[in-house]
Amino acid sequence: MHYLGDIHQPLHCVSRVDDKYPAGDKGGNAFPTKSHYGTKELHAVWDKVLYEFHVTEKVPITDDDWVNQGVIAARIMKENPESEIDPSMDPSVWANESYEIASTFIYKDIVEKEALSDEYVTKGRALAEKRIATGGYRLAKLLESMTLGISNDQIKFLSS
Repeated sequence: MHYLGDIHQPLHCVSRVDDKYPAGDKGGNAFPTKSHYGTKELHAVWDKVLYEFHVTEKVPITDDDWVNQGVIAARIMKENPESEIDPSMDPSVWANESYEIASTFIYKDIVEKEALSDEYVTKGRALAEKRIATGGYRLAKLLESMTLGISNDQIKFLSS
């Protein structure tokens, strides 16, 4: 389940390589941003869904936290209905989707150690939430197929 979630986070599928980072920037982990809510690098900004979830839940999670998580999940699903999500169950498709977002949006028009613009945060948050919904729908489909005893090849066929 963890890897399925990770492949939907675009910075898990790229590493910016340039003169400054000839070995790559480790999926944004080495790309410093201006600290905001204590988040200081690009990968963490995206992990925190562009600052929206900057507060880490305390463990054990309280009943109120569970309710809040349910409200957030319902909103994200409403804004990103399953009918608008590519149903592919091919992990290479998932990785390519993330790569496309990373290569066309994530690094575009941002500068190390500077604050991300409000426009970037707003658009990035929508992209990240769509990836959360996409990963969730695909995880549900995968788990459902496991309970039905359907093979991965059959899932790919059903998704075509």
